[in-house]
Amino acid sequence: MKKTSLILFILLSFAGFTVKASHLVPMGGDLSYRYLGGNDYEVTLRFYRDCQSFSGTGISDLLVQSSSCGISGTIYTMSLVSSGEVTPLCPANQNLSDCQGGSTFSGIFEEVYRDTIALPQHCTDYILSVSECCRSGAISNLSIVSSSFALQSQLNTGTVNFNNSASFNAPPSFYLTAGQTYYLDFSATDVDGDSLVYEVVEPFRTASTTNPYNPPFTAANPMNSLPPATIDAITGILSITPTTVQDAVLALRVREYRGGVLVGTTLRDVHFFVRNLVPYNAPPTLSGFDSTNVITQYVCVGDTFSFRIYTDDQDTTQLLALDTLQTIPGATITINGGAHPSLDFFWIVDTSNVSALPYLLRLKVTDNGCPVYFSQTRVFKLYVTNCGAPVWPGDANSDFNANMYDLLPVGLAFGYTGPNRPFATTNWTAQAGNDWAWDFINGVNFKHADCDGNGVVDINDTLAIVQNYGQVHAKQEGLRGSVTDPVLQFIAFDDTVVAGSNITIPINLGTVDQPAEDVYGIAFSVFYDPTLVVPDSITVAYPNNWLNTTGNEAITLEYNIPTAGQIDIGITRTMQGAINGNGEICQVNIVMQDDITGKDFITAPMTFAFGNTRMINASGVELTVATEDLTITAKQFTDVNEIGNLLDAKVYPTPATNSLHISAPGGQLKSIAIYNTLGALVIHEELNGTNQDQININNLTAGIYTARIEDMAGQARICRIVRNISH
Repeated sequence: MKKTSLILFILLSFAGFTVKASHLVPMGGDLSYRYLGGNDYEVTLRFYRDCQSFSGTGISDLLVQSSSCGISGTIYTMSLVSSGEVTPLCPANQNLSDCQGGSTFSGIFEEVYRDTIALPQHCTDYILSVSECCRSGAISNLSIVSSSFALQSQLNTGTVNFNNSASFNAPPSFYLTAGQTYYLDFSATDVDGDSLVYEVVEPFRTASTTNPYNPPFTAANPMNSLPPATIDAITGILSITPTTVQDAVLALRVREYRGGVLVGTTLRDVHFFVRNLVPYNAPPTLSGFDSTNVITQYVCVGDTFSFRIYTDDQDTTQLLALDTLQTIPGATITINGGAHPSLDFFWIVDTSNVSALPYLLRLKVTDNGCPVYFSQTRVFKLYVTNCGAPVWPGDANSDFNANMYDLLPVGLAFGYTGPNRPFATTNWTAQAGNDWAWDFINGVNFKHADCDGNGVVDINDTLAIVQNYGQVHAKQEGLRGSVTDPVLQFIAFDDTVVAGSNITIPINLGTVDQPAEDVYGIAFSVFYDPTLVVPDSITVAYPNNWLNTTGNEAITLEYNIPTAGQIDIGITRTMQGAINGNGEICQVNIVMQDDITGKDFITAPMTFAFGNTRMINASGVELTVATEDLTITAKQFTDVNEIGNLLDAKVYPTPATNSLHISAPGGQLKSIAIYNTLGALVIHEELNGTNQDQININNLTAGIYTARIEDMAGQARICRIVRNISH
């Protein structure tokens, strides 16, 4: 151990493929320490450099500082203890590395330095660091180009007697492929059992000065990645999908807490260089639970929890290896062999498993790609609490379906408050939460209506229903009514509609003769023919909803599934009181398909049908309700060329005020028919073979209409007209 009072700066940087340098150009590193006893610590510097850069002198200088103890800079000399190439190339292709004389890949060379130091006294703010000029000029995400490089670790011996730094579990990855998603393992092990927290921070250029990320990059978005590169604060897994070829540096720090006190930190600095490596290899993948992308689960005491994890690779001929890096005590894990192995997990959870911290299952998959091989690591988090049934956000009635029925319990529990749900999200996963003080009449706890988990049932809980709508399509019918029960029915203004029309169909609940009584909420589906309706054009309005007499007594939900020809509608009161009534509860607005130019009419039946109907009273008891479907005639178009040539006719002016002029040079006009936007025929006149005429439109209200002109030969022309009213 050599000690001096000079301050000397060390190095680390990386320039990219085939770059040669006369000075040391590493790709990254970290600085760790191990407690030996007394005041002695073993400090290890591990860094990675480009094989083409200068190899250095085989020694490195460690700077030790403490502001609280007045230690401004003690230098310890660290000796090289091991070195060797660690380029991730398969054995047959090692000659492609420039470490071996090749030119295809910049090789990665690892050097490890170590020394034993004696800290002179107990201090709360020791900083151990190494630094030197300069980073690669190819780096694009740092504010200061070609800046000096530094690594540091922190040690608190003023609050605790000793500490061992966290030790990273896996070497860093340096090669990434643009457009591919990576889960990189930056997790660490702490022999003291301290709680570890992971974060992305600004890289250092001296022992205490950082090199900020170059705007717009920040620690929250440190490089070109979509979504942004993020690290899981609990597991240390970095998720990253680089979008472009780039050279970028990330600094990742591990904080150690003992009894809530920060006792140390460890920093890892990594120079990523992102290239288009797919011609060489794409990374393998690990699924989430049961082939989803979900990796966090909330488990309750008494649950039997099982799932399967799948591996895959877009390079279908490659063989994958699946390794278990961290398991869960008491769980049964089985790895199923094959080219793309899978893992089965089975765990019976009891009271001894209850913990505020998650159980971690850490898995690694590695391909056998050549010349470059890749690995991925994912960590699955399982939280165990002593709770009742888990909450599925959006499944407010706890039937494992997110649909319009879930609006009804939200209405029943509206305004109630209870315990927040720990780690609440609106993702479609089972989430543990303490029971509230109230149950619905069917025994389901009110906590399920708190879909977003914030401790209050309100309008925001409907957002989770919409977000997770249809996750399970096990549609359930309510109680079917008879002729003696209140009826849910469509009200049609006319039995015929025209293509291109905007039509409004009121929906009524109850009649004067058979009113609906003791109603708190209702949910139902409306089915229609999607080929006759403009996709995504259906809307629902509630201008005359008798369930909401004051305008602030109810909430609503609608969800359109246009490809299936289905819109789900839910209406519930929120005032904890039922109501009797009859008449309109909503209106469905629809835009019919429109392809007018060069078309002629045909007719087609259009049916609107109810399904999945459920109605409840203020206690949540289901009520019987009858339904009546509706069939109207839709006037669609077919190509007029199948009949004959398009009629050469003109209708003018448009907009028109009092009359329309019709002209067909060389033709004999038979009739004109004018339809409103509801498809109702409002004017029909015979033209008796004339080639021009004038039509009085004073009886029409202002608006848009569709006119169909036909001649004596059966040819037709369709056009839009607009009626204005003069002032």
